[in-house]
Amino acid sequence: IVFFAVLMMALYPSLRLRADNSVYHLDIGVQAGLGYYVGDATPHIFQDVKEVLGAQFRYKVDQRWSVQMKGQWQRIMYSVSDVEYHNPMWNLDATAEFNFFRFGMHPYDQRVKSITPFLFVGVGTTVYQEHALKATQPIEIQGKYNLNLYIPLGIGVKWMFAERWQLQAVWQHQIYV
Repeated sequence: IVFFAVLMMALYPSLRLRADNSVYHLDIGVQAGLGYYVGDATPHIFQDVKEVLGAQFRYKVDQRWSVQMKGQWQRIMYSVSDVEYHNPMWNLDATAEFNFFRFGMHPYDQRVKSITPFLFVGVGTTVYQEHALKATQPIEIQGKYNLNLYIPLGIGVKWMFAERWQLQAVWQHQIYV
């Protein structure tokens, strides 16, 4: 028993140091932002901007590459003639992300930065139900659910302000196929 106790006391500091230097690979986060629609009814960017809420899950392959799954809810509004459309949308996409700098917090490696710009591209799907409200009639017309595929691509900047805590500013564009 004494031998076992001495062995554990000798190994404990090395086990603890190894655990303290472990690198985490998973991020979970929430999103809040603004969204817009550009199409036949709204030809200008940032016209009729509405809220976007979501959640994300990211697996960090290394300090430059990661894979991300993201789910978002948003609504778009636009008018054609005397009909106003209100469309809630649910987006789910998977993207590959490239950081321009090694990203993270590492006090002994000067190549690792706490701020980095990044690019991403992937695949996604949108599910929405079209709601129309005629100005002459207060009757809501509900349509069927629609499914569209898109290619999400965008740019952003990340800032890691504390260990395992970061903020991001992202602009994403969706190319519907």
